[in-house]
Amino acid sequence: MRKFVRGLFIGSLILFVSGSVFATQLVLYSTSGVISGSGNYEWWYGCGPTSAAMLLSWYDRNGYSNLIPGGDADASTFGNSITNVNSAIASIGHIRDFYSGLSCDAGYKKSGDDTKDTVHNFDCLADYMGTSQDAYDNKNGSTTEWFLSNNTPLSFGKIYSLGSQYYDSSGMYGIYEYILSRGYQVAELYNQCIYGYKGISA
Repeated sequence: MRKFVRGLFIGSLILFVSGSVFATQLVLYSTSGVISGSGNYEWWYGCGPTSAAMLLSWYDRNGYSNLIPGGDADASTFGNSITNVNSAIASIGHIRDFYSGLSCDAGYKKSGDDTKDTVHNFDCLADYMGTSQDAYDNKNGSTTEWFLSNNTPLSFGKIYSLGSQYYDSSGMYGIYEYILSRGYQVAELYNQCIYGYKGISA
């Protein structure tokens, strides 16, 4: 059996949302490691859901308009906490049920504060990714990610085949579930450590 490494969401994410996409429509982005036109977002109740929203915002503004509800995804959230993308990152229901309703700073890294009452219907990335949820041992602001120790890609299909003890706590699998909840299918999504991280070679 392969060994798994549990860690925080720190790496890059490769995401292909399925639709009618042909090879002639694919574009390679390699300029300075930045995807031109992706969101520039201030941290909002978790690194994992904030960075996932940055990537999804590009898709939202380029043909997949329902990934971020409420209109086109915002280009930036700096200086404005009331944006449609912040609700997609961590909704009011998520903040109330899993973050004690506290501000980003006041509740950061706390645990044992999830509501014991019925929780809201999941409606944001942080919900599906397990961010800040005590049930997955995630302190406020943290998200669990799983990686294969041999550095091969760990796809959403592979983690599902390994059982709920992995996919239920996986931020990457949560991104998959969020995209499905928005009415789209996912062609490819996986976790893989970046080259050079802890001596990882390509």
